[in-house]
Amino acid sequence: AVDIKENLLWNIPLTDTERLEILEHIAKVRATLPYSINEDWNPIEDRGAQITFSPIGNTAPNDIKLAFDPDRKKRDAMLVAIPFISKDLVVKIGGSTSFDYIPKDRHKGTNVKKLIDYMGWNKDECVYFGDGLYPGGNDEPVIGVIETIPVTDHLDTYKKLREMFVSE
Repeated sequence: AVDIKENLLWNIPLTDTERLEILEHIAKVRATLPYSINEDWNPIEDRGAQITFSPIGNTAPNDIKLAFDPDRKKRDAMLVAIPFISKDLVVKIGGSTSFDYIPKDRHKGTNVKKLIDYMGWNKDECVYFGDGLYPGGNDEPVIGVIETIPVTDHLDTYKKLREMFVSE
């Protein structure tokens, strides 16, 4: 995690063994896709503490991303067909196209709590906006930590922020 000045607050990266386990699962999923992924659209992002895989690409054009799997049924079916079974890791459906692979004990909920404690904030004065605030979603672990607001995308986030904090 970094602060607004890009200062590192903490970093607990995946181990090489965890990375290998994730990449092996991604390879199995990719092998079942009925199309080739555009590698220029960055299908695998190693973010250090998590790996994100998008079956169409993390940087695909937004209109393509939004049309890919709006109801999450494609990604749910992929995980049913090729389950990710791990002692230490989980996979969550994230955003409009991705799978987020993370350690079971280090997720958005634990990181939000850690940030609030680190900064000395009052959790009752914090709010979290997320597009994965549903069972199995990548933002689900934040539910119960602080107030959460479901959003569909960055434009919906902006709209809801304005409604909450800007007086006209």
